[in-house]
Amino acid sequence: MIRTWCKEGEQYDDDVKHDRTRNECCLQFYGCFRYNYKGPCHVYYPETKEEKAKAEAHLEELNRDTKIRDNKLQQQARSALNELGESDANLRKSTRKKQYVPSTMDYKRGDRGRGGIDGYRHREGALQKVVPWIKSLEKKGIKVHL
Repeated sequence: MIRTWCKEGEQYDDDVKHDRTRNECCLQFYGCFRYNYKGPCHVYYPETKEEKAKAEAHLEELNRDTKIRDNKLQQQARSALNELGESDANLRKSTRKKQYVPSTMDYKRGDRGRGGIDGYRHREGALQKVVPWIKSLEKKGIKVHL
């Protein structure tokens, strides 16, 4: 496709004409500020293989803990209903399986097919710096919304 804003001879130059969505990024930056208060900033560097493996292991651990917690909560809720005598309200046998659905409840890395930062990297990188700054502003009596 030849763009109209190219000069003569530049229509095939990759620096002038390129795809609208690039898969690579030069720099991604996150910063925060408020009137009269300068907050922290965070630069996202390309993720290494070790960081990716560490993130996947951490998410698996979070998902395992979530599954255990949800199953325990269901057991506690059923035992509470048994004590009240309403566990079989619909006249069914209480033989239900635990209602854990991994596809909808699990944490997972975002789809970054076009490059970019997913929620896990944002939470573990930038927000780790921003949250203490916000709490310090709240201690001073300044209203801040994240």
